[in-house]
Amino acid sequence: MINIHALHGFLGLPSDWKAFNFESCYSHDFAQPEIAPCHDGFWGWAKRFNQYITSQNNLLMGYSMGGRLALHALLDQPEKWKAAVIISANPGIQSIEQKAARINADREWADRFMHEPWQRLLKAWNNQDVFKGKQFPLSRHEHEFSRAHLSLLLTTFSLGLQEDLTLLMHQLNLPILWICGQQDSKFLELSKKINFFHKLSKVKTVEEAGHRVPWERPQQFKKLVQSFISEVYS
Repeated sequence: MINIHALHGFLGLPSDWKAFNFESCYSHDFAQPEIAPCHDGFWGWAKRFNQYITSQNNLLMGYSMGGRLALHALLDQPEKWKAAVIISANPGIQSIEQKAARINADREWADRFMHEPWQRLLKAWNNQDVFKGKQFPLSRHEHEFSRAHLSLLLTTFSLGLQEDLTLLMHQLNLPILWICGQQDSKFLELSKKINFFHKLSKVKTVEEAGHRVPWERPQQFKKLVQSFISEVYS
């Protein structure tokens, strides 16, 4: 039996994956002490996460920030994973100036998540270009989160601190399903630059979907994942 290990994005919850009813799906929470953000950065987190996973026949699935962290886990210990599904994830940026700008932007957001009124904060977050002003299809209530934890996620796992994984990803000899939304212009362009080593790896675009593909087009997303799993495990 396949074991799906799912990593949510920023402002996500483990329960976000429940709607898809994937069999044997373990939704991980970044608030768990074993995989919480720490001073060890991306690669340290990847080692801790891989040590935390003790099951066999594993598929790793990650969305956005969770997708970026999933890539690190795959690269850290590829033999632990049978396959992967990566959704709306950025493999990294090369420009030093862009990295610095992203670090500063994430620090500003981290400060806002510590102090700004919740509803005003959510509206501002959703008004970022990547979301095009769309609200998250699932409700986000302040009592479900620790503001300090959210702030730490932003600063610890800032894209500006991440190395560009594009070339390293090509070396992964395991099937990867890479998913992005047709309306997510930035990530659609990124997907065109990605090459995979394994013959079963593929890039899929979901029509009428933006950045939050699984929750904007749940049926299409689930069908893609199930088809991929059937192909990999046939």
